Amino acid sequence: MAARPLKDRAHPVLVAPADRSPHPTHEESTMPFRAPLTNHHADKTLCPADHKHTSSGKPLHPDCPGRAYTQAICSCGDWQMKQSGKGYVNESRKRHLATHTEGPKAVRDLLRLNGS
Repeated sequence: MAARPLKDRAHPVLVAPADRSPHPTHEESTMPFRAPLTNHHADKTLCPADHKHTSSGKPLHPDCPGRAYTQAICSCGDWQMKQSGKGYVNESRKRHLATHTEGPKAVRDLLRLNGS
C-alpha cells in the first residue's frame, strides 16, 4: 500500500493510510527469499506448468518432449541447483530456504530464558 501525500502543505508529506501503522511490521520489513522450481526440456526450453509428467519425467501431455531437468534458483543470488530428479531439487530447495530463517531463530534461541 502506497502512502498518500497531504495536499495542503508547501512540501508534500507522506503519511501512512489510516488503517495501517506508519512503522512496517517484521513481515513487511523482511523480504522472504524465493526459489521457485522450474521444469525444462532437453533443448533447455521451459516446460509449462500444465505439462504433467510421470515421476521419471516422461510426458503425459501430447506436445511435451519430457522433463529433462528441474531447476531452482534462489532470489538471494547465492544458490541454485539443476538436476534430473525433481524431488531431490525440491528437498534441496527447501533445505536452502530454511537457512535464511535460521539466523533470527538462532538469536531467539539464545535469548530465550528457560529454567532448564
